[in-house]
Amino acid sequence: MKNVLITGTSSGFGYLASKLLASKGYKVYATMRNIETYHRAVAKELSSIDGITVLDVELTNVESVNKAVDTIIAQDGKLDVLINSAGRFHLGIMEAFTDDQLLDILNVDVVGPWRVIRATLPHFRKQKEGLIITVASSLGRFSCPFMSAYSTAKHGLEGLIEGLRYEIKSFGIDLAIIEPGIFPTHVWESFTSGVDKARESEYGPLAQIPDFINGQVHELFASGQAADPIMVPQAMLALIEMEKGTRPLRNVVDPAAGAITERVNAVTDEEATKFLISSGMGDLLK
Repeated sequence: MKNVLITGTSSGFGYLASKLLASKGYKVYATMRNIETYHRAVAKELSSIDGITVLDVELTNVESVNKAVDTIIAQDGKLDVLINSAGRFHLGIMEAFTDDQLLDILNVDVVGPWRVIRATLPHFRKQKEGLIITVASSLGRFSCPFMSAYSTAKHGLEGLIEGLRYEIKSFGIDLAIIEPGIFPTHVWESFTSGVDKARESEYGPLAQIPDFINGQVHELFASGQAADPIMVPQAMLALIEMEKGTRPLRNVVDPAAGAITERVNAVTDEEATKFLISSGMGDLLK
């Protein structure tokens, strides 16, 4: 039985992944914050499912993250898979986001996943085996107006995972990125916008576009034509069940516009390979 640590399980992809993997016989450690207060109901629900243990983890607190990983190792002696699913959505005029807001975004959405990765790496290296799956986005490959803050975080995750992949490959650890498109999940109900409304007001009609985007997305969801979010956990399961060393770095899950992301990825992979070879790091590709 493989042990899987999943972040961001209070809703969305992490929640669905916890239930799917448990149903397939995996032992799931589902993490979220505030399991005795704000997320008490969902924590209780997941805890009632065979194969799922809920842990209270605050991604912005390194002690909290380390404690969760240490708990798993103490209880089971190993960890096989880490799924970084926690993340937030950000929509609005970029100039309206303050520096404190952007620092908070990066702390939660980039440094947060890194804290969990860094806590698990010593165990994976000791085992000479492990899989780290991180949920990024198609907007981690190119940036969309009015979603610049979100793209900033997702570009950061992409850069982190791509470079790290080569550094730890020799330890038998696989890294994979999932790049979803638009799915009807909780992030569209709880996104953040810039708090500097004075700056935002100076953009005139442009300041109305984020609300228009949000409205269009919710119309799509209401129409019943949106893709089923279970597709993302299914992609996670497929990666877990692949043979070690064969897992692709980037995995697009976007029925609507995935072909665009696939083309960007293909060109990036080709040119990155050339760069590593010309820089004398070709051996890292093996």
